[in-house]
Amino acid sequence: MRCEIVGLLLLAVISSVHATSPVDSGEPQRLLYVGTTTVTSTVSTSTTCTTSTAALTTCTIGRRRRGLFYDEAQSSGRNRRGLFYNDEEVHNGQTAFLPTENKASISSDPVAEVVQVLPKSSGTAVPLVIESGFSAPEGGGNRQGESEIAGRYMPINCIHQRHNLKGINLDGQLREDVQLMFDDITYRYGICTHWKLKNVLICLVLVAILFVLMFSSGGRDEQIYARELGLKIRIIKWLPGGETERGDSNRRIFFHETSGRSDLGLRQTCTVESAAKNNPGRPIQVFMTADRLDYSSPWLEILQTYPQVSIVLVEPRLYFANTPLADWYNEGEWRTSIYNIVHLSDYIRVLTLLKGGGMYMDLDFVSLKPFDEKFLWNFFNIETAEMKLLSNSVLHLERGHRLIEEMIHRLVKYYDVDDYMWHGPSMISNIMSKFCGVKRGQPNSNNCTDVRLLPHYNFAPISNTEWETLFSDATTENLAQIKNGSYGVHCWGGKSVGHPLDLQSNQIYAVLAREHCPITVARANDFVS
Repeated sequence: MRCEIVGLLLLAVISSVHATSPVDSGEPQRLLYVGTTTVTSTVSTSTTCTTSTAALTTCTIGRRRRGLFYDEAQSSGRNRRGLFYNDEEVHNGQTAFLPTENKASISSDPVAEVVQVLPKSSGTAVPLVIESGFSAPEGGGNRQGESEIAGRYMPINCIHQRHNLKGINLDGQLREDVQLMFDDITYRYGICTHWKLKNVLICLVLVAILFVLMFSSGGRDEQIYARELGLKIRIIKWLPGGETERGDSNRRIFFHETSGRSDLGLRQTCTVESAAKNNPGRPIQVFMTADRLDYSSPWLEILQTYPQVSIVLVEPRLYFANTPLADWYNEGEWRTSIYNIVHLSDYIRVLTLLKGGGMYMDLDFVSLKPFDEKFLWNFFNIETAEMKLLSNSVLHLERGHRLIEEMIHRLVKYYDVDDYMWHGPSMISNIMSKFCGVKRGQPNSNNCTDVRLLPHYNFAPISNTEWETLFSDATTENLAQIKNGSYGVHCWGGKSVGHPLDLQSNQIYAVLAREHCPITVARANDFVS
């Protein structure tokens, strides 16, 4: 457990103790015992009258509330005055405190009697024995029947503490499923014990510290918040030196959402679901740079179906800190680029490979079948059939691979704020040319044995210049051509994102999505974008 959470819990306990501590002045304390008597009466075999307001309009059963005022100074608590309140009557139009030393004054309307001396410590429930039977309101006649009357009295130092009462003690058993009621008369005439000024000041200081710690630790805990909403998906906050420093393993499949949005859209969710559905044995991580997640979108409900999926919350400043790319991030020239989101994505995916290795994918794929780990290991994918460039949209490298270090070196040394491709496909193509002798247009020219070049159709059976094909009608022939030898389909989101999509149509994308991300498709109408 993190030290911030431990500190919060400790301070909360201390605050609670001080907030409930009355004055220790050596003088007897005066405590107000408030309570509610609940009456459920069966008048006949078919009529049940309760103490609800609605029932009073049909049943001649009056609602009674009782309280006890306890004064330590008088006879060690054996002398009490009663608090009486009737819905139909306000006694004398003034006070609710009526003397009870004269038992005759209430003998005509007995409701409850205390079977033990009231405790001197606040916060203890006092069990009551309730006489059976019930009384009709003023002017009404008694009826025969059976009653179940439950009483609840609890001492409180100050009326605002009534909000802290969570349960009702019935017959010695604490019940938390019974709704508490508090009569208005108690609120008007309740008595508070005086607090020490010291206690008040201490509580204020502790509350201030609680707020400081809460906001300095990043606000709400997203995992706890998700659990409160009934979500089971694992949400991790990335911390240096923590369990996510290296990532799960070289087997992980990971994605980066770098625009700062707090959820995934429909097509992005389909990308993650299709990868998870086809690779149930591999860990899947979705890195998010948003401060908080959006729980109104269905993406988390969909992805929680796949237990190997984790959401990793990343604060980029911490993620880049103490790495060779820290200066690039902190100096911030990249923020001035019109391609700033693309450049951040290019840099952070390589940084994640440096930290832990694994298989990276852009968030605009549809995975079609399980990934062969022997084949899809330490690879780059050729982007097009002409092999003009190698792609960084999908790749795998083990942690510590020599080419990761070379990519980091180039990202540090060469940054072009105006170049869209240099830090991705162009950089990888240049590295493979220098270190492995790869020549443009010659897929068999790779001389390296520790990295593989995959043909374009493994992940890009539809080229970036033919992306509109994704939204044409599917046929047996073109589906077979796409699926033949392909592990996934790159959907070229930068170009196709705004194109109309009908998931119930015969569009190629729709046909593939219904098969490989069925839950996303089923929840399509719940997505805003």
